[in-house]
Amino acid sequence: MPFFFFFYDSSIIMAFMILRKLTQRKLATTFIISLIIIIGHFSADLLGFGDDTLLGNADYPHQATSQKVIIIKIDDETIKANEFANVSLLYYAKMINVISRHNPKVIAISDNLNHRNNALNLSALSKAIRLSNVNIVLATHNIVSKYKNVTLAPPSSLSENVILADATLMRNEAGIIQNYPIYGVNGKLSFAALLSGKNNLPSQPIRLNLNLDFTDIQHISMIDVLNNRFDPAIFRNKTVFVGNVSQHYGRSFSVGMTKRVSEVALHAMAYESIISSQLIWQIDPHLLLFIAILLFTILSMWHDDRKLMRTLGINFGLCLVIFVGNYILHNYYSIWFEPKMLYIILGISLVLEAINHNGYHHYIVNKQSDRDNFNQALINQVLKVSNNGIIITNIKGTILVANDKARLIFSMDTEDLRKSQQVFRYISGSESLLEMVENLNSLQISQLETITQSFCNKQGENYTVDLKLLKSEFIHAKDINTKQAFPIYTFTISDITDKVEMIVKNNRSEVALINMRDHDALTKLHNRHSFNNHLDTIFLKNKSRKKHFIMLINMDGIKEINEMYGSKFGDKLICQIGQRLKKVAVDRAFVARYTDKIFGIIYDEEDETQYNDIINKISDTMGRHFSIGGVNILMPTSIGIAIAPQHGENSEALISNAMQALDFTRSTVMHKWYIYEEGLEKRIKPKRQIKQEIQRAIKNEEFVLYYQPQHDIRSGELVGYESLIRWNDPLKGLRFPDEFIPVAEEYGLMAEIGELVLKLGCHDAANWPIHLSVAINVSASQFQSLDMAALCLKYLEQSGLQANRLELEITESMMMDDIDTIIQTLCDIKSQGVKIVMDDFGTGYSSLQYLTEIPFDKIKIDRSFTMNIGKSQQSDAIISTIVALGHALDKTVLAEGIETPDMITLLGAAGCQIGQGYYYGKPMPLNDVYKQLTALYPKYEIA
Repeated sequence: MPFFFFFYDSSIIMAFMILRKLTQRKLATTFIISLIIIIGHFSADLLGFGDDTLLGNADYPHQATSQKVIIIKIDDETIKANEFANVSLLYYAKMINVISRHNPKVIAISDNLNHRNNALNLSALSKAIRLSNVNIVLATHNIVSKYKNVTLAPPSSLSENVILADATLMRNEAGIIQNYPIYGVNGKLSFAALLSGKNNLPSQPIRLNLNLDFTDIQHISMIDVLNNRFDPAIFRNKTVFVGNVSQHYGRSFSVGMTKRVSEVALHAMAYESIISSQLIWQIDPHLLLFIAILLFTILSMWHDDRKLMRTLGINFGLCLVIFVGNYILHNYYSIWFEPKMLYIILGISLVLEAINHNGYHHYIVNKQSDRDNFNQALINQVLKVSNNGIIITNIKGTILVANDKARLIFSMDTEDLRKSQQVFRYISGSESLLEMVENLNSLQISQLETITQSFCNKQGENYTVDLKLLKSEFIHAKDINTKQAFPIYTFTISDITDKVEMIVKNNRSEVALINMRDHDALTKLHNRHSFNNHLDTIFLKNKSRKKHFIMLINMDGIKEINEMYGSKFGDKLICQIGQRLKKVAVDRAFVARYTDKIFGIIYDEEDETQYNDIINKISDTMGRHFSIGGVNILMPTSIGIAIAPQHGENSEALISNAMQALDFTRSTVMHKWYIYEEGLEKRIKPKRQIKQEIQRAIKNEEFVLYYQPQHDIRSGELVGYESLIRWNDPLKGLRFPDEFIPVAEEYGLMAEIGELVLKLGCHDAANWPIHLSVAINVSASQFQSLDMAALCLKYLEQSGLQANRLELEITESMMMDDIDTIIQTLCDIKSQGVKIVMDDFGTGYSSLQYLTEIPFDKIKIDRSFTMNIGKSQQSDAIISTIVALGHALDKTVLAEGIETPDMITLLGAAGCQIGQGYYYGKPMPLNDVYKQLTALYPKYEIA
């Protein structure tokens, strides 16, 4: 619907733009400003600053209510006496019996009664309704959300003797209730409309009459009614509204940015709005459209580009008149109109007039400014990209501009230039040269020869430069009729130091060329050409078929480092890496810079038993910090290895296979280095395919959760569910974890999947009864790459799930990675109220060591022990020991893999508290969970 209004408004604005064009305004400017105003208008509505919301917060002149209404409130005192969040149906039955004796006009209960209490209470309420001599109205509610679309109605045993009305409320885009429906989506009369008893009500929703002073409506607590603590006369011939106003369990809604009222009060407000005979009348939008077009036409003819202040006053004055007029009509005459189109017209008119006024007075100035800016940009670009040094001075020799090349040659400090240093300090003889050029005419200046100078700057660097000085003039306009010329001088400095050195070193030129061909210019190591030649030589000489191997080391993080610190920093790091590799490699190793990002090492005739030691030594060396200019840097690397002759009979084949091993290492987080294997490409191709499919599934949220129930072993009561991930692939159907979890772990995708599982689990469990928990498995990679404590807090707040209902299951293997970090993270999670479960207890190596250090709430006996209970004395003993240990540490013990009643008997005898397995139920989708909960708890409502 918002898109419909957007295009509707856009079409109207286009019509206005055509009209504006006829009055010789700017079409493009009008279009851009119109879009800005429309977007601003809808943003204001969504953020709660639209017309509806502002008027909803207005300080209205209050009117007294009809005194025909009384509200029986189910407050915190009533709920406390009931000792349950949902008030017992027995309370409603007693209430009806009490107040029916005092002749109320009608009793209207706005709460949802379709899931409350047991059959006995339901029977008592049905009997009270049947015997009552008063009309009783019960509410139905329509719930529409992402997960469900249902109508909640009272049980059929109640519906037979009551009148049903739709009590569903409607919010605007800002989440605020301004309007009240006359008919529900099912065609039933709405709650307040039915109670009013009025005929000829409009079919469209009405606006709530916020002028009425609802503090006049009398309220009485249900607990006072049940205890007969009231004056009987207060109910006589009254419409009695009954509803929950508890701060903890009642529902409240916004009627303004700062005003909230309970659901039952909203229905009472709507009832009073209808019976007060002051339904708000809305002006026809087509009439407003005509007024808007007329207003735009008048303003277009009225405006004068030479009198901007008059235009500003007219527009702002009209805005004030519209706002005040709307307020008066709405509050005193019950008339409402939507003024946004009028505001849009005024905004367009005002901005366009300001633009035209500015253009009328500043066209020439702007045009000249553009020309100056363009010329300045050209000068800056020339200065920046020039290979020559450029220094610009005034007649006194004060440096006005010096480009980077000049600063480098003469070792100029930025601070010195700020102090208006003179060029004579840096260029010997420049003072006399400046005087000479000042006295020459233009022809003589063009014939001035270039001067060659040699010098040593203050950094001790020797330079030889060609120097030339040019004179030009800058024209300064004091006013329209007065201009003055100022001379400026440009020193052009060409660095010929390298050229001179090359001439001096001419005798060594051939050696230098050979060196450049075989060595990398940056690191001075051998280059790719030299690497390939050396490998060819080894293959040619290696007639005895001795083994040798090559390593290709890729610098995975060099791009990010260059972007963060600059290319010069990156070059220094590359040089340091090359020197470290040269140092750590053995004497027989040949180290080269193979490409910009890859170093290559050849080990010739190395002992095969030492291969792993050499590779691990290189890998560990690259894993240590590099220090550049006081900054410590870690360089992530990937290493691919190929061994000759089994991995290649020539250089080309060996390098190709080493590159395949390198590519495999780069694509996985499981390996820092990898030795080529036959058929590697074919083996990793299916994994890469699954990786791409997993990435698509994460993006499209194709993963879903199945839930396996967990029960109390002694009582058999349902206590929670464990979430198990499934992949609902739209192309291949349902896919199970064994197919995709290993690949996701190998390619580093488990963190994203784990976050999605946490989000789904919290949102699903928030709709369950409050005594049920949800258990979510957490992988080691999630603890390494995510802030799990922050994620738990985020999704608990988003879903509204209580922290003590969330359980995170971790495995013992996680304790082997970084125990101190994991313990700290678990303590942070535990401090939020989330429970921690050790999964597969007894199958690892660290259970006893860390069981007292880690804040576990529950330990889970692995199914490998459970399945042999009663069959193996060893399994029985292990289970008894685990249970005893858990009880000694005050931990809850859960056994998984339960399939038979005998297992339950034996586990219960051993002291195990909670069970999970096919005996209780297989993993099921969320819809089946809802069915199970509905069957177990008749009062259960999908929130």
